[in-house]
Amino acid sequence: MMGEEEKTIEEEFSYPILLAERIRKSVEETESFKVECAEVDSSIGDLRWVLSVYDFNSIDSTGIVLSLPPIASNDPILSWVWSYIAALHMGGVSDRVEAANELASLANDHDRNKKIIVEEGGIPPLLKLLKEGASPDSQIAASNALANLATDQEKVRIIVSEYGAQIIVQVLNDSTMRVQIGVAKLVSRMAKNDPAAQEEFAREKIIRPLVSLLSFDTFVDEPKSFPGKPTSFHSLVRINKELQGGGGGGGGGGGNVGGQQNHYPHSSSSSSLHSEGS
Repeated sequence: MMGEEEKTIEEEFSYPILLAERIRKSVEETESFKVECAEVDSSIGDLRWVLSVYDFNSIDSTGIVLSLPPIASNDPILSWVWSYIAALHMGGVSDRVEAANELASLANDHDRNKKIIVEEGGIPPLLKLLKEGASPDSQIAASNALANLATDQEKVRIIVSEYGAQIIVQVLNDSTMRVQIGVAKLVSRMAKNDPAAQEEFAREKIIRPLVSLLSFDTFVDEPKSFPGKPTSFHSLVRINKELQGGGGGGGGGGGNVGGQQNHYPHSSSSSSLHSEGS
């Protein structure tokens, strides 16, 4: 009797137990499915954002897009930088000028912003905008953004590695005085923060266009954040004299600083994407 009763109880509860187990598994699968659906929705949102950012040629384009994609919902600066860099690559002249000005403002606000702009490939399109000379305003905007980025040796060397010295000297030779003044400020900032950049500029014969600009009695002081510094053009003439006279510890012709020859490995890529902290 006891054996039959235990068997009956086991049989009675076996089905509810099995059903409960199936329900539990179904709930787990449902939760997993919800997570997967959420990830798919986020990916779709990211793709829609990318398409909107690069949609500068359609008749419905409204210019630079500053919405937040799911992937950068916790870091709006990152999405803004992406949008501005996309505008530099794909936008019309007015959009590119606006993007360069906004990047200049972001770079001026915080060192982290400078790092993001550089890591996300902002320097090559800024140099391209400077070189193309679509308008004086575009060149001034590009030179201001680059000057705000060139605040330490590492960033200056990235600019030079993208053939920045050649582009800058070319612009100094070919552009209007209004553009030349802004570019000369960029040269001064780069030369101040990286002795090797001085050599690169000397090799590109930058002194001639600077002296030509000086002949118009145009003087531009360093930004107020550097009080007591000599004017940009005068400091560059002094740098050239030091290089030509071997003031850096090298021989004549001035290519050495501290007795060592510096060369830049010029980058072959126009841009790259890096994650924060890479």
